[in-house]
Amino acid sequence: MPDTLYLCKGESTKIGAKFLDGSYLWNTGDRYSVIEINSVGTYIINVQMENCVLSDTVHVLDPEEIIEKQIMKYTLCKGERFYLEIPLLGQYRWSTGEVTRTIEISTAGVYSCEIVHPCGVFVINYSFEFLECDCEFYAPNVFSPNGDNLNDYFRLLPNCSLQLKILSFEVFDRWGEMLYNINEGDPSMIQWNGMFKQRLLPSGVYVWRIKYEYNINSRTIQKNQSGDVTIMH
Repeated sequence: MPDTLYLCKGESTKIGAKFLDGSYLWNTGDRYSVIEINSVGTYIINVQMENCVLSDTVHVLDPEEIIEKQIMKYTLCKGERFYLEIPLLGQYRWSTGEVTRTIEISTAGVYSCEIVHPCGVFVINYSFEFLECDCEFYAPNVFSPNGDNLNDYFRLLPNCSLQLKILSFEVFDRWGEMLYNINEGDPSMIQWNGMFKQRLLPSGVYVWRIKYEYNINSRTIQKNQSGDVTIMH
């Protein structure tokens, strides 16, 4: 039997074949050499030949279900190249003019493919968006926590539109003592007011470092960044 067989919607087909004088047993419970099926699934036949057992398997698929399970929207990193492959055998006509099963995607947009298949003609529309994936934080180099509501907090701002997760954020003085830290959270949680043990720190330079991560196409990217900031009164 073939490894894979397509079953058109509303139709049935026969699978199996006569093999000498064996005893047949399907995982459906049938004991004929050839059976008729009308639903998708995995069909396994075991054939008893004296002291030997021969086995074969066929996966019966519905092409419409395959199309429905396709990922239609993709988010890629700028500069990344992606190879898009149609999961269904047939004849292909892409909106780009290509007629191959696989095409290379390097620019944003909608890519449409018409698939001529024995079960019918299917059309898939794929949408691609390209984002800046080299996400880093913009950090001011000075702030003035004097209570005038102007530049009173030290904050970090991401330079990309992806959702970033802070794994740790820390601020140290020049002797290495930790003054402020966040273990986990959203970048908006970083709002250091220049305080340590409920006292406002003196003017000077302080060192910060951050560890964070973000996801792109099911990949988790972890990064580290550090710098310094000056408190000015």
